[in-house]
Amino acid sequence: MKKIQEKLIRLLKDDARYTAKELAAMLGESEETVSREIAALEKQCFSDPWSFRMLADTFFGENVITVAAEEAGHIAGYAFAVLAGEEGDIANVAVAPASRRRGLARQMLESLEKRAASLGVSRLFLEVRVSNAPAMALYLKCGYIGRYVRPRYYGDGEDALIMEKRLGG
Repeated sequence: MKKIQEKLIRLLKDDARYTAKELAAMLGESEETVSREIAALEKQCFSDPWSFRMLADTFFGENVITVAAEEAGHIAGYAFAVLAGEEGDIANVAVAPASRRRGLARQMLESLEKRAASLGVSRLFLEVRVSNAPAMALYLKCGYIGRYVRPRYYGDGEDALIMEKRLGG
């Protein structure tokens, strides 16, 4: 895994706007290997992480855009969105615990938003745990608006707040 991580860092310093398929191809690694690297970070970041299979199936989808951040020589975070026409869903924003509160999530969100807008997306949605006040505060600062609550959305029964941002205007 360390070999993969070093290659990702080198590539992501230049431009963090690659699709996951492009990342795997540039690394000369399998989609499975890259998915395992992302899954390891996922487990560090979430109490109810996506499974390896869920990540692999989604992360390498045709309509998925991916960004990643590095800090101090290691992968510090990633985010990806699934696009469908003029709308997109930010599926995950993950920042390693040791790298939080440094603006990485905001930078990754802004990068996803710019890439999505360049592909014709006019609205982005995301789900956030109602107990995740730091994430909600970030999303509000970035221009997302709470739209409604989806009851018992998460596996542990917690509700999700659905948020939306209109792009480009």
